[in-house]
Amino acid sequence: MVDLDLLQDYLDGLGISMPFYQFLFPDENQYSDGVEDIKEAIAFSLKSQDSNPVVSKSNLRFLIRADHPQRCKEVGVEIIEKFNMVTDVVIGNSQIVLFKPFSLIPEPIGVDNNDNHIFQVDIITVVSPLN
Repeated sequence: MVDLDLLQDYLDGLGISMPFYQFLFPDENQYSDGVEDIKEAIAFSLKSQDSNPVVSKSNLRFLIRADHPQRCKEVGVEIIEKFNMVTDVVIGNSQIVLFKPFSLIPEPIGVDNNDNHIFQVDIITVVSPLN
């Protein structure tokens, strides 16, 4: 229901201190010699859970990658604070009725092939079409 390119524009305008990428980290599947390791990045996705013609409930997931776990945690908290109980946001032809963090603490989920730490933040998103 929410246009992901417009959602990316919205996220980029929030002033979060790392860049956002849709679905995957840049060069995520290309860990080999000579490939730049972009240490600080946020990958996001939006997955619908419930939907009807009036409203849909989705999970907005952020995976935060950095070389130090404290940096991941700081950015995760920054995201949570930006979205905590925010209402009435218009993105394209969709109105976000509510953003609600699943948890108020970013969750560590592991390290990648380059020993960058990854933390996860999930935001419950209630969306209604404007038309």
